[in-house]
Amino acid sequence: MKKVLIVLGKYIQQTEPNGICMRKIMEEWTNKVEAHIISMESERQSNLSFFIHPVYYSMPKNTLAKIFFKIRKFIFAPVAELNLVNHIRSEITNLCSTNSFDAVIAVMNPAEAVEAVYRSKKIIGNGKFILYEIDPASNRYKTPKGVIQKYWLLRTKHWERKIYSSADSIIHMKSHQAHYSSPYYSEFRDKTTYMDIPGVYSPLVEYEKAQHEVKILLYSGAFYPKLREPNFMLESLRDIPKNNYKLVIYTGQMHNKICFLADKIDLNYSLHPLVPQKDIEKITAEADILLSVGNKDSDFLPSKILSYIATGKPIIHYYFDESDVSLPYLKKYNNSLLICMSELHDEVTKKIKEFIDTASTLQMSFSQIASAFAENTPKYTSQELYQIIGELN
Repeated sequence: MKKVLIVLGKYIQQTEPNGICMRKIMEEWTNKVEAHIISMESERQSNLSFFIHPVYYSMPKNTLAKIFFKIRKFIFAPVAELNLVNHIRSEITNLCSTNSFDAVIAVMNPAEAVEAVYRSKKIIGNGKFILYEIDPASNRYKTPKGVIQKYWLLRTKHWERKIYSSADSIIHMKSHQAHYSSPYYSEFRDKTTYMDIPGVYSPLVEYEKAQHEVKILLYSGAFYPKLREPNFMLESLRDIPKNNYKLVIYTGQMHNKICFLADKIDLNYSLHPLVPQKDIEKITAEADILLSVGNKDSDFLPSKILSYIATGKPIIHYYFDESDVSLPYLKKYNNSLLICMSELHDEVTKKIKEFIDTASTLQMSFSQIASAFAENTPKYTSQELYQIIGELN
């Protein structure tokens, strides 16, 4: 049996996409891999598994602390918390002193997890350093604008070269292949592999669909300033009769902005904080239509698109332009309404009304969906990762 150490961000509560992806991969490794986890947690946990080793930290809360955090993030991009890096490195040292790992897998993002593994390379022993870049650093801005974004790009590309030189294997997501195929990264091609996000998986529990008097439209996931904002999605429902739908949103940011806009437009909605994955699975199962907002000018593929597809449910996806990396997946999936944000409001309203009235869940089994999106299943990624671990040892 192989033994690996995985270092990543939040994991225990299963609210972060990267943590969810890694858990699904590990479930496929049963009886083949003993996986230990070092995770970065903001809340104290009890009754943890022997294989989970949390490192606790707290994000800055007052205004002054947040300003200093942003300054550090800018100066030392992409690593902001060097104290956190040292705590993670100390935990890696402790575990490596009592375990012989075949590989240490650093999951990017956050950069602190990767930096800590890089600084631990000498104490890992015979174990190999695998970089699993679900969210890369330097491709944050496809077309950097202004001094800040250009400085970030230069800093992170320099940092990446340091990390890539140390790593034994580098795994990028396919949506970032054009970026990492540039001559700048040519010296790392022999140890680079491209995979896809393993977001197509069946829920752990089968839930019965609730019966609703109105259609439940669900958005679950993060919003980000400029990259992915709720404005167009909310505005698109302005002229949809309130007795035809209820908009339900689970998100971790922009609550005040969402409330302000939704109240101003007079939407039928409810707003909730992010909840653990098992709860989101139940909430998703009870929804009628799933909503998605594409990233603007970005190669990042939201894992939510794939978990939505796995349900067979109808999806409304809002996108900025044809470069949206979610479009090839949704065009392959024949139960989605794709709305460009440059379309006229009246045309958008007409499309959404018709979609709400006629949409229904695909009459496909999960196995059929998984077959169509085979490279997006945790099973596929777990097999590829297992093969890399074996080839490095």
